[in-house]
Amino acid sequence: MAVFPQEQGELQLGTLPTYGDNPEGSAFVLPVGLEYGLTNSLQFQAEWDAYIDADATEDEASESGQGNLGLGLMYSWIDIRDSGLHMAAGLEYEFASGDLKFQEGGFREDAQELFLIVAKDLDETSARQLFLQIGVEFRKDGSPARPIGATDLDDDEDSESSEGHDPNVWFANLGGYTTWGETVLSLEINLSEDAQERYVTPGITYQPAEGFEVGLGVAVGVDDESDDYQVIGKLIWELGD
Repeated sequence: MAVFPQEQGELQLGTLPTYGDNPEGSAFVLPVGLEYGLTNSLQFQAEWDAYIDADATEDEASESGQGNLGLGLMYSWIDIRDSGLHMAAGLEYEFASGDLKFQEGGFREDAQELFLIVAKDLDETSARQLFLQIGVEFRKDGSPARPIGATDLDDDEDSESSEGHDPNVWFANLGGYTTWGETVLSLEINLSEDAQERYVTPGITYQPAEGFEVGLGVAVGVDDESDDYQVIGKLIWELGD
């Protein structure tokens, strides 16, 4: 997640279509999102999993439909005391508005997330940067995230192992990027208390025109419970005020 907010009156539209694969099946998710600058420091953001297509193995059911809607705010402190250090804090509320078959545990329950981002420029133009995002997702029932395409039978089998888990699930994303002309090369290490969300993710982004970005990343799972890999597209369009 970028530490820089949208400027006041600026709107950004985007999507990060993702295909993931593991021995239990594969899934395609098409999220759509927007960011809008309320001020030069405060932005509103929203994301909706508009389409999910989960193709399970022959022993499980395949499913398709819509996912949840998330709304949030992020406040940023940019170039603190001219040091090239940036910080941002945010919150997100996820409404369990999607199809019931994609809800954690097979029942509807909203979730909340708090996060903090710290970033340090490695040059004066922010062309190279290191960043760290840490956060907590609040899950009332304390169960791990439900895999896309999981069936109710899967939930029954895992119910005993899910009991007693800490309902507050931490996550951390550490990474950096460097700019080469109109191209940005990036690398992220994605960690989480949830073993299904642990990846190493290299990526590339290209800006063919002002306010327009396309990109591609490949997240490689580093835990047996993570997807073997995820292919992540990127399409961003920024509109001025």
